[in-house]
Amino acid sequence: MKRAHRQNEFRGEITAYYDLTGVSTETAGSTINLVESSLDNIIDRPPNRGISLMFSYPISDWGRGKAKVNREKVLLKQQQLHMEDLNRTIVREVKAVVLQAGEARNRLEIHEKNQLIAKRSYSISLARFESGGITSQDLGLAQERLAQSRLKYLDAYITHQLALADLKRKTLWDFRNNRSYLISAGIEDNGYELIHQD
Repeated sequence: MKRAHRQNEFRGEITAYYDLTGVSTETAGSTINLVESSLDNIIDRPPNRGISLMFSYPISDWGRGKAKVNREKVLLKQQQLHMEDLNRTIVREVKAVVLQAGEARNRLEIHEKNQLIAKRSYSISLARFESGGITSQDLGLAQERLAQSRLKYLDAYITHQLALADLKRKTLWDFRNNRSYLISAGIEDNGYELIHQD
């Protein structure tokens, strides 16, 4: 916008020049003779020098300057709207990742309890098998339930770790040490801090 305003301002330019010109008066001869003749002509001929001063002030630009200012205002408004939209998008994505990490944590806790129950159930089934209360097929089913419970717990653990990594990547925040990755990397961004606080 300042550039667009400056086009309608009073301007002045100063130009200076100093010119030496040597022309050979010989029409034929060796290259050395032609060069020497040109140098002699530079000495004989006075140098061409001058200074020019020019002022300009636009009387009328038929609305071009005002149109450029308006165009820059519109572009600035577009950039501001883009920044607001980007800020909302980032906040929405961070909230979604926080929700996802919380759900993954709840799922992990559920599968951890299920695994403990499956271990106790297997211990009871093993004791019943040793006392002759159940068959090896029943013990195998209990062992399979324990293995399935461990696999589900492992899957929930991996999902939880991935959600935490995604949360760290989206927020650039080290939750273990309670500090920003940007500050530890020497980058300070006030806009980031506002997003993180929301």
